[in-house]
Amino acid sequence: MLALDAGLHAVLFKDEVDAAIGICAPSPSDAVAELVVSRCDSLLKLEPVDGATSSRQTNGGGWRAACNACAVELLWKNRHESRLVSPVLRAYSRTGMALVNLTDLLKLYRVPKKTEDPAVESRAILKKVIQAAGAGFPVIRTRGALTHIIKPEKDGDFHFFVEPESFVEQPETPMMTCEIQNLNAPDAPADKIAKFKQLAGEEVELTGLLRIWPEHLRNSAQPHFFEIHPVLAIGLVGGTPVDFHSQVTFPKVGPDANEPVKPFGTVLNPPNGLTLKLSGQRIVFKTPTHAFNKENYVRLVGRCSAAPTPVASGLWFTLQDEGAQHRPLRCFVAAGSPVFTKAQAVKVGNRYHVGGLGGLDMMALTASSLTWQPIFSPALEILPA
Repeated sequence: MLALDAGLHAVLFKDEVDAAIGICAPSPSDAVAELVVSRCDSLLKLEPVDGATSSRQTNGGGWRAACNACAVELLWKNRHESRLVSPVLRAYSRTGMALVNLTDLLKLYRVPKKTEDPAVESRAILKKVIQAAGAGFPVIRTRGALTHIIKPEKDGDFHFFVEPESFVEQPETPMMTCEIQNLNAPDAPADKIAKFKQLAGEEVELTGLLRIWPEHLRNSAQPHFFEIHPVLAIGLVGGTPVDFHSQVTFPKVGPDANEPVKPFGTVLNPPNGLTLKLSGQRIVFKTPTHAFNKENYVRLVGRCSAAPTPVASGLWFTLQDEGAQHRPLRCFVAAGSPVFTKAQAVKVGNRYHVGGLGGLDMMALTASSLTWQPIFSPALEILPA
């Protein structure tokens, strides 16, 4: 039995029934969050909260609750235990966010020869990725086989790789670099680490921030320009994901934990002699040395020059350099991350200490005029200065 609006609706579960249930607020911009109910589960209650008004059947035959807010509790019991879908993961109800094809992500970069300049291999594919992510960008969803888990790094991050199933038996094909933050810190959640490691070798779905930054263009186990960092959630396809929003903070261990405040140019300045050039669909980062590198985790102090602007997956605000040029740095904060409530309270004109991950604005790379436009994606630390 299914209770949606204080009424009862009989539901017959046959052997091969597709029991995915979609729930969303009535806004036309909101999409349906799909949750899989197993045949062996005994469904107890589907209860809209925060002022639910009515329910109606969707075109696919599932049930949609018309709610004044997106918070909906799905409770069910299987043979052993009751489970509750976390509010943070409900915040990512796939609003306008289609699955990004992992093969497309891997087509964006190839490791250049020493005499070649690094490049985004296809601006058309980058646009396709951004469009698929929709209003949630730079947060994306993708699927692949989790084939390699790397030992924790000095900054406390867990590195791992995903690749399309068709690539698994082809060692020469690239893999997507992914990072979960702070899993090597003293207070890291041991239960989540164990659940994550159990995903090795499995087909997984992950949600995280797509980032482009010249950190390991040639000098890594898997050289890359793009990565999914930080990973916000990961789990078996159709299963309950492991939620890592709580780990999205500035590094707690290693050299980066004691990172001093740096000048804005640490993030904003382009490499020496950089020229951005469009060659067909390739976005070429041309420099005299054919190589460049930028710092990863950075702390800055500046004044807020643009108030927080909510978006589907978090918010943006702008931090301005207090130097003579007053250069701005746009900062993205992921919804559900520990610093999100602090970001919501940021006020224009106030001075803040902000730590974050450097990245390039991919919208600027796909605009009609190519520009080097760094951002914090995400901001991880916000304190009054």
